[in-house]
Amino acid sequence: MILRFVEQPPGLFKRLIGLAQYGSKLGHVDAVTPDGTYIGAHLRGGVQELRPGYDAGFKRELFVNLRAPAEQDAVFFAFLRSHLGEPYDPISVLYFWGPFASFNWHDPGAWECAQFIGTALIACGWLPVNKEVPVGRLTPRDLYWLTSTLQAMFGGGIDG
Repeated sequence: MILRFVEQPPGLFKRLIGLAQYGSKLGHVDAVTPDGTYIGAHLRGGVQELRPGYDAGFKRELFVNLRAPAEQDAVFFAFLRSHLGEPYDPISVLYFWGPFASFNWHDPGAWECAQFIGTALIACGWLPVNKEVPVGRLTPRDLYWLTSTLQAMFGGGIDG
């Protein structure tokens, strides 16, 4: 399993997500399929599987290679593909902001990018359920830090 984290071009969303992530500029995460496509939750179009280059103009990208047995890999991608076409949850982004953080803004039938990939990692058993920090509270920065740190501890690769 490979995760792709992207720093998006300058704009309002990049500034807002940067504030919510204590300055981190990582604004999106996709999973890279064995075929080389990217699956992720997107503001425009919801959960999609797209070809590389769909987001030309990004500032930088970082990859985290998560070592997993084939069975775990299969469950991860089956989960992702089972949600293709589901909507993005733009209101849930308010969940990251100080005065709004105590509310659960998530639409149970929609996703934001880090929640989507984090839930897939839980579904395949790569990450455990954390009752103190629900997966919907993870930002792209959090997911990058968590996965890259755990993978480094277990001898995997981090490319950036």
